[in-house]
Amino acid sequence: MINLNKVSNKLKDNFFLFFQLYWDKISPDTLIVSKHIEFICNELEIIGKGILEGKECDYDWVIINVPPGSSKSTICSIIFPCWILANDSSKFIINSSYSDTLATGFIRKSKAIIESGSFIDLFGKIELTKDNEGYIETKKGGGRFATSTGGTITGSHADLIIIDDPLSVEQSYSKAHIDRANRYLTETIPTRVRDKKKVPKILIMQRLNQDDPTGHIIASGQRVRHICLPSEITQSCTNEELYTDGLLDPQRMGYETLDQFKKFPYSYACQFLQAPAPLEGGLFKKEWFKISEYQNERKVIFIDGAYTNNKMNDPTGILITSFNGKRILIHNYIRVWYTLAELLREFPNIAQENNISGKDEILVEPKASGKDVVSMFQSMFSVPTNEYTGNFIKASKMERAQTSAPYCQSGNVEIIVGSWNEVFVQELQMFPNAKHDEAIDLLAYAIEHFLIQRDSFIINV
Repeated sequence: MINLNKVSNKLKDNFFLFFQLYWDKISPDTLIVSKHIEFICNELEIIGKGILEGKECDYDWVIINVPPGSSKSTICSIIFPCWILANDSSKFIINSSYSDTLATGFIRKSKAIIESGSFIDLFGKIELTKDNEGYIETKKGGGRFATSTGGTITGSHADLIIIDDPLSVEQSYSKAHIDRANRYLTETIPTRVRDKKKVPKILIMQRLNQDDPTGHIIASGQRVRHICLPSEITQSCTNEELYTDGLLDPQRMGYETLDQFKKFPYSYACQFLQAPAPLEGGLFKKEWFKISEYQNERKVIFIDGAYTNNKMNDPTGILITSFNGKRILIHNYIRVWYTLAELLREFPNIAQENNISGKDEILVEPKASGKDVVSMFQSMFSVPTNEYTGNFIKASKMERAQTSAPYCQSGNVEIIVGSWNEVFVQELQMFPNAKHDEAIDLLAYAIEHFLIQRDSFIINV
């Protein structure tokens, strides 16, 4: 016979077990437990036990940055408050999000747990004296309150405050919305606690902007316990031991899945890599690049080879260009994670899709394997292939970018309309903050080859 008291005590002591038990009460999906889920549960358990034992906090904020689709709301905003109330129904929890609907939804799902038969059998029935949309109060004076960023929370004081996505993606493009969220978190939220020394404030969100609430709070000098878990290991990662083959959640967010989001580099850097950068780093502006329908016949293909299929590394970049006597035309920008053998095998398809023929030319960035690569291309394809020999080979990326930017600003680089346009331009805009910067190197080589090395070149104004 099952000893319910023993099971109840075990669940009260271990939030991760509690989380696993009640997952299916609020989600139709099969639970896939990755390392980061157990880690976040364990971190919340430490916070929760501090609240239950009335301990003073060592920090003002716990900030958890994770990619979308990481089960953060289910863990933090739905199931964790139920675990707190299972232990002590006198505790009061405030939940806030960018949307009232979202925040009240968290409480509605939490109620499904605390009103379930298994919860009542294990922890007893929590009697509610108030039960409104977005607000519940227990007989012992605890409960839940839901609000939105900037919303009114007068009269409510909490033992725990959870801020779950204080900004939507759309709002993050508005300085007014960002400022409003930052004021709310730093001026209003701290006044709604029962004991400032004992009440932790949890902020869990995907990064959206350099001055979003995460950035603002960290920069303010407050005491912060910061957990940063990008979708791939980067310099911003705080817990590399949670990663498998360089990925945070290889089953749900493997490389093929992430590749779909990488088509939008700025959003990917913010939301998935947790490394927000200015959409425009200052050197390159989107409006400099005119979209052109014109296509010249003879092409020069620049290749910046990494020759690896390991997506933790840089890709091989391919820039397909032509020159009409005054302006460089960019026909395509391709990034592939291929070994050299795979690149050689796939290059005929790339050539066919981009109308590359024997009248064109391939210029390969010289690296340790540069001469071998050139030799293989020469022996396998009819397209003339050589090493690129310009002075930019010895220059730094910043020197290449700073020299190239004025040519782009003057309208001497146009791009042929295509699905790759946004990836190319955003990578330039984000330099030097983007994870990958093959576009900078390849564009610089094209500018040096077509424009800088031509004595007759005159910048178009």
